[in-house]
Amino acid sequence: MFAFSSEDEDLALPVSGRDPLGTQVVWQRRARDLVPALTAASREPAGFQLLLVAFAWWPQFATGARRPPKDLRNFFLLVEQACARACRTCGHPWPLPGSRRLYDSARHGVWFGLDPRRDFLLDSPLANGTWGLYRSPAASAGLVAESGELDPARAAAIRDASDVLPRLFSGIAQALRDPAAQVIAFERKSSNVEKLVRLIADPPQKKDIRAALVQPGSSPPTGKLARLLCERDDEPLDAFLARAGQALPEFAATLRAVEDCERYIACMDAAFERLAARPGLRRDDLAAALKVDMVALRASRQRFRASGTYDGLAQQRHARLAAAPLDSARALTDFLVAYHGEVSLARRTAPLVEWGDTGRLESVLAAGDADEESLDARTAWRNTYYLDALRHLALRTATERR
Repeated sequence: MFAFSSEDEDLALPVSGRDPLGTQVVWQRRARDLVPALTAASREPAGFQLLLVAFAWWPQFATGARRPPKDLRNFFLLVEQACARACRTCGHPWPLPGSRRLYDSARHGVWFGLDPRRDFLLDSPLANGTWGLYRSPAASAGLVAESGELDPARAAAIRDASDVLPRLFSGIAQALRDPAAQVIAFERKSSNVEKLVRLIADPPQKKDIRAALVQPGSSPPTGKLARLLCERDDEPLDAFLARAGQALPEFAATLRAVEDCERYIACMDAAFERLAARPGLRRDDLAAALKVDMVALRASRQRFRASGTYDGLAQQRHARLAAAPLDSARALTDFLVAYHGEVSLARRTAPLVEWGDTGRLESVLAAGDADEESLDARTAWRNTYYLDALRHLALRTATERR
């Protein structure tokens, strides 16, 4: 729906060219006024369903197999592998992380194990896979506890809807006892395999997932925003927020705060990219090449200062960016290079741009040149504030369970 994708701080890879001014944590703080739990990558109901199923069945399995609490994570990985390979066996797309390795394998049927090179769907699957991407949002939304505990009534309902899982228990116990084992659960398509696929294709807890993540109450206005998001395709996010402000006047101030945050930081990020794309120039030449509307940027800074409350690192970054000297393009140039150096130092990484001994800019960032629209604080926009994930999840949970 939106032209730019966003990243949650929990998902960020080691710092390279992304987020050079540290604005990520600022927009994420504002995003929580709209979408309280989701991240950019937690957009499939199947991911939340897998967590619910594993957490609901874990106590029964652990008691029967006499496994310690630390085995919960590997229990989840084995359940995830079974569901993924069931999808492949039945020709159903696997919508969660690990599809490339899943479909590259020459082996068919439902099998699983704990050998990282042979069995895992991903490298570091706990961090990079469904567990890492969906557990925190699920806990934030109250679907699951960080410990894996579920409300007894909810757990019983989940077990009733996923009664195929005990068919895997003996194989899972074998895999946990012997990490070198490769366990074959089902060699071919069968009714059990189809039941595993249905957990992914039509999550039985779809209604609960929708209630917790798409419609978590009236404040923040997530549910109402989700309804409006689903009305149109390919709408720029700033245009959507303007439409939402008219449709939801009670949330107009909240939506305006998001815009006031985004216009400013998007323009600042674009200005940094414009500089980084011009190594070898001196300060005055860089300032002349910046082409930022300084009057619009100063007005945007005023709105950014009043764009809401921030805390922690977001507050520190907000305060520093709000204090940027904007008397001239030269002042902005000096600030961007110096502030990027501060952010890099805090991250204990080398800066991507800095002044060389000759007074010329040195840059190791392969940045594309920012266009005029992104250099104008009246039109700049790049972050999605998790609304794209909200829309996707809303659409995927919209139909009633069959």
